[in-house]
Amino acid sequence: MSCLRRGCGRSRRVSEGERKEIAEGLASVARALTSSRRILLTSHKGPDGDSVGAALALVHWGERTGRIVRYVNEDAVPETLSFLPGFALLSRPPEFASFDLGVILDCSAPERVGAAWNLVRGLPRIVVDHHEGIGSAATIARWLDPSAASVTVMVGELLEYMKEPLDRDIAYALYTGLVTDTMSFQQANSDARCHRRAARLLEEGVSPFEVTMNLFENQRHAAVRLCGRAMERSKLRHEVCFSELYRRDFEELGARESDTEGIIRTLRGVAGIRVAVLLRETVDGKVKVTFRSKDDTDVAAVAAEFGGGGHKAAAGCTLECDIEEARKRILARLGVRK
Repeated sequence: MSCLRRGCGRSRRVSEGERKEIAEGLASVARALTSSRRILLTSHKGPDGDSVGAALALVHWGERTGRIVRYVNEDAVPETLSFLPGFALLSRPPEFASFDLGVILDCSAPERVGAAWNLVRGLPRIVVDHHEGIGSAATIARWLDPSAASVTVMVGELLEYMKEPLDRDIAYALYTGLVTDTMSFQQANSDARCHRRAARLLEEGVSPFEVTMNLFENQRHAAVRLCGRAMERSKLRHEVCFSELYRRDFEELGARESDTEGIIRTLRGVAGIRVAVLLRETVDGKVKVTFRSKDDTDVAAVAAEFGGGGHKAAAGCTLECDIEEARKRILARLGVRK
C-alpha cells in the first residue's frame, strides 16, 4: 500500500487565507440566491442523500420565500429518500423557459453534472461544494469548503447566514445529507462542526432513528441478495477487499442500480483492510468503481487518476472497459499484486 498517497482522513483544516476565501464564497452565494427569483438546481450524476438533501432544503426555502426553485438530474433520485418531507417536490419538471440562476451542488465540474449540464450551462451559475479541486461550473460565485463534512452542512450555514429560520422539513433534508456523507457519523470527517449542526437540526424535530432506519435498514430483498452475491465474489489482497457485479447479476436477481448502496459499506467492514473496492458493470458497458478507505488512505487521489473524484475516504470513477480490465488497472494502482 506504500504507493498510495496518504491524507489525514479527517475534515481538512483550512489556512487563514482559505478561511477568508470560504467566507467570501458564502457571502457571494447568498447574494446570488437572494437576488434571484427563478432558480434551477442540479448536482452530480447519481444523486445521493447529501446532494439531494441540500437541493430539497433549498427547494423548501424557495417555497417559503415565494421563489420558483426546481431540481434536475440525469439520474433518478433514490427511492430510499422518499421518506423526506416534500420529496415529491424534487420531481417537478423545470417548466419555465428561463431561469435567473443555476446552482450546482456537491460538485464543481461540468462533466460530473452529466446531461443536466445542458439545462444550466446558459445560466449565470454558482457552485456550492465541499470537495477538493476547482472545476469550471461556476460563473458568478463559487463557495468551496473542503473542511465541511457534507454539502448539507454548508447549506445549513448558508440559510443561517441569510437569517432564514429552520423548520422541520428543511432540518430533515439537511440531517439526511449529513448522515449520508459521514456514514451515520462513523467516518473520520464527523468533527465537532458537523455534530453541532446535527444537534441544531435535532432541535427542529428530526428523528435520528427514522432517518437511520430509512437510509440503512430499509433495503429491498433483491438488494440483500445482490449484496450476498458480491460477498461471495469478494477477495482479500494486500489490505484491499474488492468485489464485482455484472449485468447478469442484476437481471437474475431483479436488482436495480440503487440496490448497490450498502455493499461497499459491508466490504469496508472487513478487519485488517485499508481499502474496499466495488466494481459494477453498467447498462452501457462501462464499469463504475466505488472506493472506501479506512485510516489515512486517500482514495480520492486514486479515483482522480481515472477521471473520478470524491473524498479521501469515499470516492468513485467510471472506466470505459470491461470489468476484467478495470479490475487489473485499479488493483495495480492500489499496489495489489497477484
